[in-house]
Amino acid sequence: VLADPARRAAYQQAGLTVNGKAYAFDFVEPTDEAPKADLVLVAVKHTQLPEAIRTLRPVVGPNTIVLSLLNGISSEELIGQAIGPEHLLYAYVYMDAVREGRAVRYSQLGEIVFGEAVNDHPSARVRAVQELFAAAGIPHNVGPAQGALRRVSAKRPRPRADGAGRPRGSGPGPGPGHRAGRGRYRLFRGHHQPAAPRQQNLDAARPGSRPPNG
Repeated sequence: VLADPARRAAYQQAGLTVNGKAYAFDFVEPTDEAPKADLVLVAVKHTQLPEAIRTLRPVVGPNTIVLSLLNGISSEELIGQAIGPEHLLYAYVYMDAVREGRAVRYSQLGEIVFGEAVNDHPSARVRAVQELFAAAGIPHNVGPAQGALRRVSAKRPRPRADGAGRPRGSGPGPGPGHRAGRGRYRLFRGHHQPAAPRQQNLDAARPGSRPPNG
C-alpha cells in the first residue's frame, strides 16, 4: 500500500479489518528512491484523486500499468494527463463492500473487469495482469471489445446499499456496489509475484503495446 508517513502511522495505529479479521499490509513510502511498480490499483474517492496522483507519481516507471477502480472514466483521463495515457488500462468493479471507519465488510467478493480501450484481442499487458490476478486469487474478468469497456465504465450506476451492505436490486449475485473508497493504492511488486514466468510477462508487457486510445 502506498502511503506517506502520517497516513502509514494512522493505519498502523488504528488497524484495518475486513469482515472482522485484522490485516497487516506492507506499506511503501512514495519517494523518488522507491522502486518502480509493475501494477498500481487506484482505489480512492474521486475527491482524493489529485492527492492520489501526486502519491503514485514516484513509483511509475516506463513499464508501470495503472488501473483506476473509480466510477466513470474521468479518473483515467486525469491520471493519463498526469503520467501518460500509455500506462492505463480501463476498469470497473462489481462489489458490495461498505467501509465504516477502519472496518470494511462485504457479502459478495465481487470482481474487477478490465482491459484496453479497444479490447477485441487481449494485449500482452492485459494477459499479464490476468495472470497476476489469477495467481493472487483476485476475481476478475476481461472486459468487452471495441471500446465498450469505456462506455460501460462511464455509465456504471452508483447504487445504494441495503442494511446488509448489498447494492439494492442486486439479487443474490454480485452487483456494482460502491467501494470502500477511502483506501489507498494496492501496489503489486515483483517480489510478491509467485513465479518468475509471470514476472517476465509483466516486464515484457510494455505500455507501448496498448492500442491507441479510442
